Amino acid sequence: RVGDCVSYPVGNEYGFRQVDDALAYMVGRWLGDGWSVARDNGVEIMLCCAHNETDDVEKRIAELGISFSREDRETVTQYRLRHHAELKQIIAQCGRGARNKQVPGEVLFWNRSARQSLLRGYTDADGYTAGPQGMTVTTASRTLAYGIARIVRSLGDFPAVRQVHRERVAVIQGRTVQQSDVWTLTWRSGRERTSWWVEDGYYWAP
Repeated sequence: RVGDCVSYPVGNEYGFRQVDDALAYMVGRWLGDGWSVARDNGVEIMLCCAHNETDDVEKRIAELGISFSREDRETVTQYRLRHHAELKQIIAQCGRGARNKQVPGEVLFWNRSARQSLLRGYTDADGYTAGPQGMTVTTASRTLAYGIARIVRSLGDFPAVRQVHRERVAVIQGRTVQQSDVWTLTWRSGRERTSWWVEDGYYWAP
């Protein structure tokens, strides 16, 4: 509700589970621009990106050692990722469909570098800069929005989360489509303390 605050323990680092940065980045990238497809032989992990991002995405896939196939479409490039059991296991906990995506609870217990890598993957997929050292991301999933906000807070920054109401019907590239509301998060790394404060061993922020 408007005016509510959230708390985060001072000095809480979590981070006892060591997770590979390349794996964490790919989970974040999937949360932003990925989906899963059920096949007779299992679930395929799909990603898409803008055409000018393909070199970076393929570099990231190579760092994880995944085989893939690529399809260049009119507006995006699609990737089909194969044969990585741990990635599939984590993504299976991330929800299905854009409005149902979520950050698995275990992520908050990953080491700091892995949480940073997941956040980097997500912002590379769905974020844009908002002023000096600022970042804004948008998602159709309320649960994902608050999950990403928890990761940002675990890294020492304090995002503002808000719901954006949209017209229920819109025309995109000549097609009439149904729309739902979206959620935005905005934060600035290393910002001075303004809207948050420390009390009784907790950070408090809107």
